[in-house]
Amino acid sequence: MIVLFLPPYSPELNPAERFFGELRKATANQIFKTIAEQEVAIEAKLNALTDDLEGMKRLLGYDWILEQCGRVC
Repeated sequence: MIVLFLPPYSPELNPAERFFGELRKATANQIFKTIAEQEVAIEAKLNALTDDLEGMKRLLGYDWILEQCGRVC
């Protein structure tokens, strides 16, 4: 096993960065009275993202990922 360190910001190599970037937009520039309110906003955005399969493919579907998935599926 070889450990390869990624650059600090490498969305093409770590697509989760883009996903969490979209998720953070749900709470950006807002003030919540309670943590529960913030959790509700995050949960709503998370559900919206995961329910939109085509949107997720556009957001996370880099060519190299789609190629690898095509080989496995």
